[in-house]
Amino acid sequence: MSCERRKGAALWRLTNPPIELSDMIVGLRKELQEAQKKAEKENLKFKVESIEVEAQVTVTKEVGAEGIAKWKFLIFSEIEAKATGSLSKETVQTIRLTMTPEHADGGATYIADEAKRPE
Repeated sequence: MSCERRKGAALWRLTNPPIELSDMIVGLRKELQEAQKKAEKENLKFKVESIEVEAQVTVTKEVGAEGIAKWKFLIFSEIEAKATGSLSKETVQTIRLTMTPEHADGGATYIADEAKRPE
């Protein structure tokens, strides 16, 4: 991965909350439906045969521990120390999906490159 791409990915993670894979697919479906609606009266349309989606999934494992240590001295005093700690490991995995759109009626999906502009 190039340095610029890593910077962009890091910036994306800082400015956007993570989304579930299912929410991403729902969003893609809505975008395709909107594009299809805009294509209804277009002369030039594009048949969608397959859709390729690439997503990066971050998996974080975190382990924590807590402990208390006590010491008693001969002069009847007691010292107590508390400590907590955690360790986390993050891995990024890339998922590639290839999907073929299918209508409930079995018809093909057509979209246009842009909506028709009013004259």
